[in-house]
Amino acid sequence: MNAQRKVLRVGRRDPIIREDRVAIELPQRVLNAAMEAAKKSAAHYSALVDLGKAPYGDNSVERHYSGKIGEYGAHYLFGRVGVVIGREIQMDAVFMDDARDSECDLIVGDLRIEIKTWRPADYEHYGPCIAERQAVKLAKKCDVVVYGTYSHATNEFCLRGWNYVSDVDGIAPVLTGRPGKQVLNRIMQPRTITELPWIKHNA
Repeated sequence: MNAQRKVLRVGRRDPIIREDRVAIELPQRVLNAAMEAAKKSAAHYSALVDLGKAPYGDNSVERHYSGKIGEYGAHYLFGRVGVVIGREIQMDAVFMDDARDSECDLIVGDLRIEIKTWRPADYEHYGPCIAERQAVKLAKKCDVVVYGTYSHATNEFCLRGWNYVSDVDGIAPVLTGRPGKQVLNRIMQPRTITELPWIKHNA
């Protein structure tokens, strides 16, 4: 694969595939959908916060938006890659179905994907981390974990790396994060994003 670029920019929102990332500018409709989903998710979990049963320490809309932009962004990005390379992509947008909340985020072909998303600066500083409380559940819900970043300044969403769930096994958790907000995470050594099975075999 060309280390610099394989899918050329034809339009403003066509994906760019480089060796270390797959990037695209997200349109406003995708951002709006992610925000509405974030508001709905925050409202849903607010009742669990009151009961002390929420799965997230921070139940803010902003916290949920980070996750939703990853789900909606990845779905849009894979779809655009399919358009550019002229191949129909079989995708199951699991994240859009509230009844399947305990499953993976997205299925592309037969690959079950969990998406984790950060601000670019946080990803560069901390690297991809998987929360210990989530790591133990991954084997039941997905085949791979894909790491993404989203820039509010440019609306650029990037897939930066990934790991098989089996890669997560055996990684010892350590405390990471800003002072006062540290949590136990497994710090991963990501595989190159262009080696993600679907991208490798199709793009």
